Amino acid sequence: MSKSARQLLLGAAGVMLASSALAQDANSIRAAVLWNPIATGASIEYERSIHKNVSIGVGYTSLSYDYTDDPYREEGDVKGFAVTGRYYFSGDGFKGLYAGASVGRYKSDWEWRQPGSAPAAGSGSTNLWNYGGTVGYKYFFARNFYVDGFAIVGTWAGGSTDNTGTKETELGAYVGVGVGLGVTF
Repeated sequence: MSKSARQLLLGAAGVMLASSALAQDANSIRAAVLWNPIATGASIEYERSIHKNVSIGVGYTSLSYDYTDDPYREEGDVKGFAVTGRYYFSGDGFKGLYAGASVGRYKSDWEWRQPGSAPAAGSGSTNLWNYGGTVGYKYFFARNFYVDGFAIVGTWAGGSTDNTGTKETELGAYVGVGVGLGVTF
């Protein structure tokens, strides 16, 4: 690594450390589990307070789903990233009731079966955009540690291709609930 690249990295690290020291408890990391009637999963999220009521963040989510509409059955995995924004009603950082929005990019890989059809099974993938909203409450049980209960609602749109070469445009909606543990620093 060149000397100028090292100096740039050290300077950026110094700015981040100084920023963290000046804005104590302005960062949060949360790990959560998610559930709805056909999917379960987990997420990890970084959130940064940019005002006493407002935060921005980025998160990674991984879900597994099992959808059945007899005789059709589809099982799949969804993974992706989203950016978030939240408004905290308490005006006291990450505490209490909040409402938020997110936009993300996800990929789903799936397998399907439908006895009696031709073909009777297959697989494919979907690339999609997700737009959603969240309402939640963060309860601090220690100075820097919290439990976060939340509800999510949203929609997604994308295109899919299966192993037969069939291409489709897809649109869907979802609701779910989640609970997470987090830390501020």
